[in-house]
Amino acid sequence: MAVLAAAIIVLCGCVRAGEPAPQRLDLAALDVGANSVDPLTPSRAGTEKDGRVLESVRMGEAALDPVEVDPSLTKDVANRTAPLPTPLKAAGILAEPVRDVLESHGMLAGFAVSGSDVDFRGKAPAIGAGRLLTVLLLRFPDEMRAQLAARQMNATDAAISPDNVAVRIAEYPAAFVHWRPAVPTMAATIAQGSFVVSVLAAHTTPDQAVLTGLVRKTFDVQLPRLRDFPATAPDRFAELPLDREGMLSRLLPYGPGHWSYPTVIATDIDANAGWSSTLRISGVVFGPRATRLMKYLGFKEPIELVAMNHHNLLERFPDAVSARRVFSEEMRAADQSRQLDTPAGVPDVYCYNLDQQPQWPAQARCHVLYGRYTAALVGRNPTEVHQLISAQYALLVHSG
Repeated sequence: MAVLAAAIIVLCGCVRAGEPAPQRLDLAALDVGANSVDPLTPSRAGTEKDGRVLESVRMGEAALDPVEVDPSLTKDVANRTAPLPTPLKAAGILAEPVRDVLESHGMLAGFAVSGSDVDFRGKAPAIGAGRLLTVLLLRFPDEMRAQLAARQMNATDAAISPDNVAVRIAEYPAAFVHWRPAVPTMAATIAQGSFVVSVLAAHTTPDQAVLTGLVRKTFDVQLPRLRDFPATAPDRFAELPLDREGMLSRLLPYGPGHWSYPTVIATDIDANAGWSSTLRISGVVFGPRATRLMKYLGFKEPIELVAMNHHNLLERFPDAVSARRVFSEEMRAADQSRQLDTPAGVPDVYCYNLDQQPQWPAQARCHVLYGRYTAALVGRNPTEVHQLISAQYALLVHSG
């Protein structure tokens, strides 16, 4: 009974003598600005274009974690672990000329994951500055087109520099691999059914044995995962749910009153593979494995699902007790020197100033807890972020 009583206290967010009771809050008194506090629903049905993004998100559940290949690769490379729903998006990580190959063979969906032993947050990885592994899973209409794509992706990428030479991996004779002997990177592709696995491995020195070993281990770990992945038939892409388990309806939309449809935006496409691209994501819900792969966002176990609208996030935990534990740990770890006042009337909330970046107008972020959900929203100033997080709290209450 003591455990049950403690759980009830945690759930209600209040402590007083006698029988625990839910906290009664006047939501109408909250300053939410122009934001709606009622759950939205999509204004239209899903499309094949939406489905490509959603299937790409699903593929994240089949992606390896770079630490499975090299235990030192504990750092994510920000904005390069993401769904890749089109050849244009994939070209942001692969060499730009490879885009034509992907288009000609009808690429359907994809997912990228990156890991490094160096924190490159806020800047492009520098060749030779650390270990790096980027793995792309790309899906094609059938096995034949995947095999042709794997061959031509490698040939197109290798042709960018006359210094590239072919490398063979005895355990994977169907793989296509190349590197430049004076540069500490190696690129490889291999077909697995209707999928292509593309690998970019980097080290601090141009050691062919080390780089080949990274590629080999990547194939060892990744290929069995793809064999077990339940792919969605292309003619059913439009049927994939726009709002997995009601997560997006519980997250404040990026624009008031506008449903956030699945979107991936790629920037800084480079002629060289995988060094300067960034990917921004909105209107999607990630499963537990893909969530853990986005290490730069610092998600904590035992998270179940994450909804994402640009820089705004909603996390769902198995229960209210685990959500409160994680929320409390993160609040204690927050930089007290950046702490902001919290909005009036909202329980279980903390706010802080962000690093000022010219390309990003957001100045502040607030985190709020409600039941098994935690949310993090950004704003251009303290007043705006207070209104946003107040609206987010009310939305969660109204969503049940």
